[in-house]
Amino acid sequence: MTPAAIIEGVNTSHYKIGKSLLDSLKGVIKQEPLTTKSVTLPSKPPAEYPEAIRICRLRDLKSYKYALRKVLFLQIEKTEDGETFIAKVPILEIFGLGNTEEAATEDFRLTLIDDYEILAEEEDKLGNDLREHLHYLRTIIREI
Repeated sequence: MTPAAIIEGVNTSHYKIGKSLLDSLKGVIKQEPLTTKSVTLPSKPPAEYPEAIRICRLRDLKSYKYALRKVLFLQIEKTEDGETFIAKVPILEIFGLGNTEEAATEDFRLTLIDDYEILAEEEDKLGNDLREHLHYLRTIIREI
């Protein structure tokens, strides 16, 4: 059973995405050296998230292996049918889903860690875009 399956209402579909990402990386030729773009997370919540029903601060990952280097501002939304919550940080292009705000937030944490671990494991095989994404994640996440 995956860690996300233990938490009621958490969508575990990101584990399938992670596996397919890993499978797609096999045999990838090493790319040119990374040229990083400077991207900064806001130090305070954006004035407007039009889709958001709430903005909340994420201060920790609740992980024994990883911690956040800085506070993330999560945008909490509801799907059109109103039955599922979405927790996301748009600049990261990562989201969590759940039947409650708390479940969506926990799924976001697990997805963020999963994304980080998959990319870190396969770092030498990543193309430029994914290496930039990993570099950016390293500015947000630290190993304990």
